[in-house]
Amino acid sequence: MPSPLQIRVEFIDIDNDTLIESRVMPPGDLPPRIDPGIELYVGDEEWILIEAQPDTAADILARGELRMFLSRERPVSAGGTTYTLPSIAGELPKIDERRKLSGIELAIPDDDWRNVEFVSMACENAIAVCLEKIAAIHNDGWTGNGWSRIHVRSEIPQPLGNERIKLDHLFSRLGMPARANGLGFASIDGLVRGAFSIDTPGGLNIYGRESRKLLTELCLHKTWYNDRTAHEAAGLADLAIKHRLVLVDWCQIRLLPPDSEEFAVFVTGQN
Repeated sequence: MPSPLQIRVEFIDIDNDTLIESRVMPPGDLPPRIDPGIELYVGDEEWILIEAQPDTAADILARGELRMFLSRERPVSAGGTTYTLPSIAGELPKIDERRKLSGIELAIPDDDWRNVEFVSMACENAIAVCLEKIAAIHNDGWTGNGWSRIHVRSEIPQPLGNERIKLDHLFSRLGMPARANGLGFASIDGLVRGAFSIDTPGGLNIYGRESRKLLTELCLHKTWYNDRTAHEAAGLADLAIKHRLVLVDWCQIRLLPPDSEEFAVFVTGQN
C-alpha cells in the first residue's frame, strides 16, 4: 500500500476495460488540474487521456488515488473516431468463462452495463455530480456521428447502498414465479458472476447482481409494452419507494422518482 505521502495511480485502457499499469507518485508531481486529451506514455506505448478521476489535485489528495482512463485513439469531431454513448460504467463485472451463453440468458452490449439502474437516494449528491458531468457532454459533445468525449462513471460503486433487497422481494413485487436466468455480454464469452436476468410477462428485461442473497445492482435494459407491463411497473415503483430508490437513465440524463408519472411512462416503454 502507498504511504499517505504517495498517490496511487491506475492507468486503464477504456476500450478494453483492462488495467495497463499502476504506480505511485509523490503529491508534488500533481498539476492543479488534469484535462482530457493529453498524450501519455504508459507501458512503452502512446495513449490519449480520455478522463481522469478525480481531475483536480485537491480531490486526488483527499482520496489518495487517481484513475486515468486512456485510449489509443484520440476522440475528434465528426468524421473521425467518436463514442456511441456519452457515458459508460467505470468497471465491468467479472466473467465466468467456464459458463457459456445458452440462448435463454439476457445478453447485453458491454457498454450498456448499468446504464439504466436503480440508485439509493443516499447517493443523491453523487447522482447529481455524475449527471452534471454527462449533461456537459450533451451540451457540446455531439458531433453528428457520435460523442466527442465520454464520462466513465465511478461515483457510485454501490448503487443500492445499504438497502437489503432480496431477489424474492423483486419477484413478489412483479407478481411472477421466482425464476431467473443468467446474464452475459454479447461480445464476451461467459456469464457474469453472481448475475441474474428476468424476462417478465409484461416485457421488462431486468438484470443485476446479488451477493449473499442481497441485490447489489438492479437495472433495466429494454421494455416492450403489453397489458401486463403497467402492473409490473407499479410493482417496481412500490419496491423503489419502500427502499428509497430512484431510477436513473445515465446516458439520457434522466432521474425518475418512482412515484412520478414519468417513471411509469419510462418503465412501460411508452416514452
